[in-house]
Amino acid sequence: MLKLEAAVIKKGDVQVEERDSLDANAFSLLGKLMDKKALYGNNLKAGHFAKINKGKLYYEIYGEGEPLLILHGNNEGIGSFTEQIGPLSKRFQVIAVDTRGHGNSTSNFEDDYSYDLFADDMIQLMDTLGLKKVHVLGWSDGGNTGLLMAIHYPERIKSLMTMGANVFPGEKAIDPSVIKIFQKRKEQYLSKTDSVSVNQLKITNLVLQEPHITKQQLLTIKLPVLIIAGENDVIREEHTRYIHAHIADSKMIIIKNADHYAPINTPKVFNEIVMDFLKFSTKVNNK
Repeated sequence: MLKLEAAVIKKGDVQVEERDSLDANAFSLLGKLMDKKALYGNNLKAGHFAKINKGKLYYEIYGEGEPLLILHGNNEGIGSFTEQIGPLSKRFQVIAVDTRGHGNSTSNFEDDYSYDLFADDMIQLMDTLGLKKVHVLGWSDGGNTGLLMAIHYPERIKSLMTMGANVFPGEKAIDPSVIKIFQKRKEQYLSKTDSVSVNQLKITNLVLQEPHITKQQLLTIKLPVLIIAGENDVIREEHTRYIHAHIADSKMIIIKNADHYAPINTPKVFNEIVMDFLKFSTKVNNK
């Protein structure tokens, strides 16, 4: 997720908070999340690990029905979907995952992270779970990963829902003030060699350097796709419309009076949008 709040980075038992001038609203949302976050993301009864290429993915499974893979954003984890997991698990088997290097998932990958790498990770997880096809709900970075899953592994995806996704980096896609925050964050980690800082640098670089999804790649996506963004999203509206315009028969919803944090800030509206599309895409897949 393109985080504007204070990024809370755990170092042992000490939490280091990194605040920016734009953090006030998002930081309050983080506090709201943290009150409930213990419900999901560290559930020993629902939690498992799956081996992937040079790492392990932590995941939790809730509910029964058609499988729904949910993918969080930058520097986040399963707990970001605290408002979605319960409602969605009443109709679907929700597989909530901590992305490589995030949350409880680990990584021994020496090179930079990429959304292509994350997409491959999710296919490995699906193989481990014996899942041939899944619905995918991706928020921010998770949406970017979902798009690449649909591009590279269309036969494995029933439908895709993205919230606040982007297909290339830079100011034409992302609010310039957000880019400045991540540039500042990158400077903080560049000279550090401890494992936490090295991992944080890789996570930060994702926003500054990734993704690189071409128009031609978007045109290859033929499965049911819903593109969501907030009216006041940090992803520029014209960029969201660009994605929609290049995915055939995709649907787009811009949520009024909402921002990049709509799943947290306006969960009822967001969940209704997702559920309605899942009902639609299920009918399409069953034809």
